[in-house]
Amino acid sequence: MEVTKRDGRIVPFDITKIRNIIERCCEGLDVNPLQLESSLSAKFKDKVSTSAIQQEIILTTVSLISPDEPDWDYVAGRMILYNLEREVYKRTGMDYSTPFSEFFSYMIRNGYYDKTIFDTWTEDEIKQLDGHINVKNELSYNTTSALSTMKRYLVKNSRGVIELPQWADMSACIYINKYSDDRVKETVKDYKLVSNKSISLATPFKANLRKPDANLSSCFILDYDDSSESITKCNEDIAFISKNGGGVGAYLGRLRCSDSPVKETGKANNITLWTKIINDIAVAWNQLSQRKGAVTPALDIWHKDILEFIEMKTETGDLRSKAFDLHPQVVLNDRFIEAVRLDKDWYMVDRREVQAKLDIDILNPKVFHENYPKIEELAQAKKLKNMNVKRAKELWKQLLQVYVETGDLYLTHKDNLNRMNPMIDDGKFIQCTNLCTESFSVIEPAQDHKIELIDGVVHKTYKPGLTHTCNLVSLNLSVLTSDSALEEASRRAVRILDKAIEVTTVPVYDGHRHNQNYRTIGVGTLGLADYLAYHRLGYLKDESLEVAERLQEKIAYWTLDESCNIAQEKGSFPEFDKSYFKRGIILGRTAKQNIKLSTAGLDWASLHEKVKKGVRNMMIVAVAPNTGTSLCTGATASYLPVFNKFFYEDFSGMQTPRLPKYLKSRFWYYNEGYTVPATRIVELTTRLQRWIDTGISMELVLNPEVITIKSLSDSILTGFENGLKSVYYSRTLDTTSTETCVSCAN
Repeated sequence: MEVTKRDGRIVPFDITKIRNIIERCCEGLDVNPLQLESSLSAKFKDKVSTSAIQQEIILTTVSLISPDEPDWDYVAGRMILYNLEREVYKRTGMDYSTPFSEFFSYMIRNGYYDKTIFDTWTEDEIKQLDGHINVKNELSYNTTSALSTMKRYLVKNSRGVIELPQWADMSACIYINKYSDDRVKETVKDYKLVSNKSISLATPFKANLRKPDANLSSCFILDYDDSSESITKCNEDIAFISKNGGGVGAYLGRLRCSDSPVKETGKANNITLWTKIINDIAVAWNQLSQRKGAVTPALDIWHKDILEFIEMKTETGDLRSKAFDLHPQVVLNDRFIEAVRLDKDWYMVDRREVQAKLDIDILNPKVFHENYPKIEELAQAKKLKNMNVKRAKELWKQLLQVYVETGDLYLTHKDNLNRMNPMIDDGKFIQCTNLCTESFSVIEPAQDHKIELIDGVVHKTYKPGLTHTCNLVSLNLSVLTSDSALEEASRRAVRILDKAIEVTTVPVYDGHRHNQNYRTIGVGTLGLADYLAYHRLGYLKDESLEVAERLQEKIAYWTLDESCNIAQEKGSFPEFDKSYFKRGIILGRTAKQNIKLSTAGLDWASLHEKVKKGVRNMMIVAVAPNTGTSLCTGATASYLPVFNKFFYEDFSGMQTPRLPKYLKSRFWYYNEGYTVPATRIVELTTRLQRWIDTGISMELVLNPEVITIKSLSDSILTGFENGLKSVYYSRTLDTTSTETCVSCAN
């Protein structure tokens, strides 16, 4: 029997080569290599290509993966990366035996990497990194992490992938440290934690960082002002952000409601006409043809047009006003929750009319809270002409109904968003959340729009506003199982993100201004389900809530402390003197309050004194969904339970198994999402939120067999009353379908 090599040569078939590959990929794992070898018998025809042989080995390995023998998942991952190395060599003439610096020069020379890196780095410094590439890190890749890394993040040419994972990680760390003083040392530190998956970089980092004009920011929030100039500018900004792969929050609370006066005789249209336009922009500017743009328009519950806004994705009503590609966000507040509890009427008003009657602006959450009783009095006395009224409980039921039916109605709580807002002393407010509800900060619309003709050239000018912009990374709790490892990664994550602010190219100037003035970052987590299972805990145990909260408290402490350390080295964020840090406030609380709340035994009193001297980043912690990046790390997503312990999904044309990291040794400690009541997740999220200055992407799995709508309603209302900031999307389990329960299967 003969085989066809990758270069076209015909050579005799040599079973020992296959055996060597199998033994190499099985090394250190609890599998029998002979089982795979015997499964391959008689599968190959004469003159079969070596690439076809390798693909058959991978597919056969994948078929052996099971809950009883999960280590085959790592064998398959190693096989995939072994095959990738051969393919990259075929396309570039380089593999891991090639010095990294030679590969890096090749990528610069051929335009795949941004050549401006040599404005600060030297070729000699790049060569100093040659000995730090750790190929052994690839032993931890499973099937899905190998495939997702290849498909989503490695650089390709017309023939296929030309980059290997360790090269990509080292290159990313080089660009992160473009402006670092001790570049080589800092890059090695970052690479160590990124390449061993202790720190998971967000998608923009993984996909864009080493390319020219890279946008590294995941999150943006725009503030629409009530003018044609502002509306068109914000629409344009959404287009540019979407083109560059960013998710967008669009706060619409300033826009006048339907029937509000326009100049002398006109009346404003319903808000849904504006959301329809935003919808079409998101579809047209489709993230460089990768996927539709992603936008969450946000509107306050007091806005007169909120009823139509809520229904923008339902099948009822006028289809011309629908926006099926958006992710609507309703912004709640303390007064509304109180009205629901007391079964009172809720008044939806015209902000401009209230402004004229009471000389206040209800965009300010404090002003709204203090003056809502006066608004009620005006409405009940029929002194407000442009308004709607509905029983608060009925409106809440409508919100929940749409949330359950569509799975895609975000609920945020403005008063809770602002309780941990460091700029509250400066009169700047958080109006809504970003696309995934975990990241937000102060925003302001641009002002004073002008168009002038100067020397035959049209000049558009405006006073820039503030567009929330945030860079994200996550701590991988599936590998950070000790406090010492978690502290090291927490502190390094802050430094990585702070450095990233200097190298990112923000698509819009208002976002760049926000970046420079506030330096907001988001250190999140993934793999909590793995962490709990490793420590023999599950989501249904009360102890797990205590452990998770204590873990989040430690992350909050270490990340803020490191931000203070960086401030001592490089200075605080420019608006620091106007923040509550200057008064020694942390997470909206005094030292006495945090000491009382603490369960981790940390020295909060000293940190409260330390922040008075300087903080580098206004906002620091944010727990993102991490659905995509968790695939690359081989960890469970975010802080949530696994959806299933073992299932298959199609990935790159291959039926790929999904199973958690410690399945074999901790099988019974993994709770599947549909067995954990949504009320439990709300309780967990509320407790974690105590130690997170921004937010958490709380996705709920609604299983009618373990939860009722009433219990869900009570749980969310109680959560909002205790500091919960947002509710992300939901998935409702279909109880009519046949479920395969791995936990009970024989």
